[in-house]
Amino acid sequence: MKKTVLSTVASMVLASSIMASGGIDKVKTFELEHAKKLNEQAQILKATADDYFNDIKQCGYNYSKCWSKNQEDLAKDVEAMKQAWVEASSNYEIIEGIVAGMPQTVKYDLILDAGIPASEGDEDVSPHDLKCENGKTIKRPGNFFHNLLEPTLWGTHNDYIGKKVDLNSDGTITKGESLPDATWLKCVTTNFQKHTADLVKDVQNLDMTLTDVFTAELTMVPTMGDYFEDWKNGKILGQSENFIALSRIFDIKGISGGLKVAYMSAISPELAKVDAKLDKQIKLAFFDLVSFVDDIYMDEEAGKKFQPEDADAYAGQAQDMADKLSALIAKAAKKLNLKPNI
Repeated sequence: MKKTVLSTVASMVLASSIMASGGIDKVKTFELEHAKKLNEQAQILKATADDYFNDIKQCGYNYSKCWSKNQEDLAKDVEAMKQAWVEASSNYEIIEGIVAGMPQTVKYDLILDAGIPASEGDEDVSPHDLKCENGKTIKRPGNFFHNLLEPTLWGTHNDYIGKKVDLNSDGTITKGESLPDATWLKCVTTNFQKHTADLVKDVQNLDMTLTDVFTAELTMVPTMGDYFEDWKNGKILGQSENFIALSRIFDIKGISGGLKVAYMSAISPELAKVDAKLDKQIKLAFFDLVSFVDDIYMDEEAGKKFQPEDADAYAGQAQDMADKLSALIAKAAKKLNLKPNI
């Protein structure tokens, strides 16, 4: 879930002239570019899953038989699907703030990345059903990235596993080494690709306004501290079925970075005309937040081991920075006589 870019004006008259500027177009182009890359990876994921399904089908759905005959090919397929998932997720995260922050596209965030299964509650349920080729429909199963695809490809949910195997051929079968259930995987990847294609179409047709961008910023910036709990349970404690393929810090890095791009592309040039001091304050606040997350990510990539209390402390610091930034952006909206839809 993330934010987008803005242009700013000191009056409603100026606001209309801003809409004619290139700021909003730059944000939309940025969003569309990554949405298309997301869909490209979804297509790769679906095609590989289809090949994998056909191999398993030819073995009569006997995973042991298939593994003994086609070990190298099946392992390559699983690795290729994991890589496609990583690329798809990376491209989504950098535009999540824009997608999730705008009322016109927020449903895609619930479908792809943030919605929960209906079995887990009534709020923020992912609004889609899985319709499979065998005629089966699974109602409201949760979001694709973390409830469906990640547990399937990384073998963290037993119901989605066809057979546990030694994928890396090191002589042992560790947690997550498995062949996905082929029928389930085919259904999930087919539906995933459809929804990513729909996102591309809707972004292409999106009539984005300056108010929409402010809405996205003020909806998503305040959420920065929330992601650290997922990081703690996933990468640090290993107590989650999801958020283990990529560190949640990587997600925060993408979200905050995308929001910064949005601000610099659209808002900063306009706000600087009417309040250069406020523009500088927002730039500095963005720099502090993005740099803070980048430092944590670089430490993690370098092999630093974090403790649960580290995640809690970082969450508080990130939230403080996000709250400061949000207050400044809200001030900018008032300065431009705009009322975000929040």
